Amino acid sequence: MELEAMYREIILDHYRHPHHAGLREPFDAQVCNINGDGYDEVTLRVTLTDAGTEPVLADVSYEAIGCSIHQASTSIMTDLIIGKTVKEAMAVSVSFLDLMRSRGSIEPDEDTLGDAVALAGVSKYPARLRCALLGWMAWKDATQLALSLRGDAAPTASRVAAALGFVSGPEAELFNHHQVILDHYREPLHVGLRDPFDAQVHHANRDGNDEVTMRVTLNDADGGPVLADVSYQALGCAINRASVSVMADMVIGKTVGEATAISTAFLNLMQSRGNIRCDVDMLGDAVAFADVSMYPSRIKCVTLGWMAWKDVMTLAFGQLD
Repeated sequence: MELEAMYREIILDHYRHPHHAGLREPFDAQVCNINGDGYDEVTLRVTLTDAGTEPVLADVSYEAIGCSIHQASTSIMTDLIIGKTVKEAMAVSVSFLDLMRSRGSIEPDEDTLGDAVALAGVSKYPARLRCALLGWMAWKDATQLALSLRGDAAPTASRVAAALGFVSGPEAELFNHHQVILDHYREPLHVGLRDPFDAQVHHANRDGNDEVTMRVTLNDADGGPVLADVSYQALGCAINRASVSVMADMVIGKTVGEATAISTAFLNLMQSRGNIRCDVDMLGDAVAFADVSMYPSRIKCVTLGWMAWKDVMTLAFGQLD
């Protein structure tokens, strides 16, 4: 009980007296992340400097609104990563993410996580994970954006990976997943509404932040109807827009039966809370969204386009009958 009381006091201290709070200039990149319920919000900036061959986090500044866990976790994070190389900071982030996924089954590494060990108890309450992780996710997004903006041209995934110093292990896997999402967000595949088409639908999430208009075109083939084209316009967050791009790339050219099997596998993955193994052969780039299944508030973003596709397919078949 004394340890729990000490952890509570650490969280309250960071909540009442947040470290490194306030948006500062100059900065290399800024992002704003909001939890699905709209209660927790963070705007975060990163500033990078060069130190030898590796970029260093010279500053991480932020404004956080919401619950004490969210605000304290963001404050703790900045203490842990400012002054570190991006590679070192990402290693800290991976350790914290592992702790949050543990459901209390692992002993936190105080040497690596410092005050963040006070948040270990949060891992037992899945509904609070998004609060503790919001600032960390914003930091990773802002850092990747800052790295991509350095130089005259946006670097490829391999160049950014080299800048981060990732070679293998969980850090590399986590980074590669984020890079796949960013690539599909920045350069979406098959985007734009095209003619001719057999059916069209428009879907929007309840909060109105994400929406998609989708068209499908079917052709007859010996093995059954084939998806000759899936075209769309998507608005909203990066996860929604990237997921629709991935989905279109995966189902175009497939029979309806094959595309339905892919859709079912993806929706099962999103409902798994990280408890099933990804079928990389079937899901391809869609495995990059596996971590989203840990955050129920984001699932509606990543599945919006897939649900629109299912509905537009039903409509297209109805019009063909």
